[in-house]
Amino acid sequence: MVLTEATPSKVCDVTCAPSQVTVSSSRAVVSDVLIVGAGLAGSIAALVFARRGTRVTVVDPHAQPRDNFRCDKLSPSQLALIEELGLSDCIEGLGTKLKKLQVVRNGISMMHELTEVACRYDVLIKAFRDRWPANVTFVQDLALDIKESADGPSVHLQSGRILTARLAILTTGHDQRLQRNIGLERNLLRTNQSLIFGFQMDAAARPKACESLIYCGQKAGDGIAYVNIFAFEDRTQVDLFTHKVPSDPWIHAFRRDPLPALHAVMPGLKKYMGNGSVLSPVRMAATHLWDNSAPNLAGVVLLGDAQLASCPVLGLGVTRILTGIRQLAQQHWPNWQGRAPLTRAQIEDYYSDPIIQHLAENSIYASKFVHSLSTRTGAYWRLRRLWPSVKDVGRQAVKRIRHQG
Repeated sequence: MVLTEATPSKVCDVTCAPSQVTVSSSRAVVSDVLIVGAGLAGSIAALVFARRGTRVTVVDPHAQPRDNFRCDKLSPSQLALIEELGLSDCIEGLGTKLKKLQVVRNGISMMHELTEVACRYDVLIKAFRDRWPANVTFVQDLALDIKESADGPSVHLQSGRILTARLAILTTGHDQRLQRNIGLERNLLRTNQSLIFGFQMDAAARPKACESLIYCGQKAGDGIAYVNIFAFEDRTQVDLFTHKVPSDPWIHAFRRDPLPALHAVMPGLKKYMGNGSVLSPVRMAATHLWDNSAPNLAGVVLLGDAQLASCPVLGLGVTRILTGIRQLAQQHWPNWQGRAPLTRAQIEDYYSDPIIQHLAENSIYASKFVHSLSTRTGAYWRLRRLWPSVKDVGRQAVKRIRHQG
């Protein structure tokens, strides 16, 4: 059972049961790990640390997860990381399992046998929250500032309380309020990196030959990366990944009537998907490409989108979250055990972790690459667009030879 505290302040939108743990209005050391933000990153981090016997406090102004337009599908590599973290029980029987993926590039189709899981974002978060054990305390409040203290980082809440822990993990995503208050400098690498759209259709619109279809953009320079169409509960989910700018007239046409606009830029798509009706409005998410400086505070770590925002086209957001939690909880936290507050040098060990550094650098590099791939029209980029199809043809030829042999 999770201990939950109601906070008598204007940020409370749901009445929660009183906690069995008393936290005074002055500074109090309430846990070993204090997590600010209870989205996907914060919820998973709390569960991983708690299952290792760590006292965890989670602070978030919302008592229940919200259905944001993000992360509606888990890839095979992400499912493997969840299993590695010992959390497979959380997603057992969750969502819609997708067993076959069809990828179409430049008119060449490839089939892949794999396992993906399609699920609503809020349902996914709740699946991890529901497994929180009793050593997780949830505090419904808004974190305004973090300061160093003799006992560790102290998180100042809107209600006036101050919570202190040995380690504070910021999983506040794109929200800059707290990040600015603690002196983080955001390095903006590109505005309008991507625009992602999603809408639902009836089951008749599902891919004809598989459960999940990725159809890549057909024209160099049009800013269309790919569309992913897949089974989602009793409906069909359509997610379109683009590198267009918001002022593009095509965007407005697509949001008014998505199917005609989609088929106009992907005329070959009709061959691979069924005829169905649109059942929902078009949702949109815009992403800028940026990273944050490491916090100059002892005992404070940034995780997920609080650290950097990569391009959603890559599908690396959840991978970065899970990898960061794995390295932090399994590699670094065991070396930080003790009563003394964590030092800046110890936190720097985490940011210097080769796996964390490589994933961050690769995310930024790949984000820039895929943007150029769908927006540039020079000979080099046209060849780069064709190269995956050349490899696909080679794989198909090898399969035919092996089958004939």
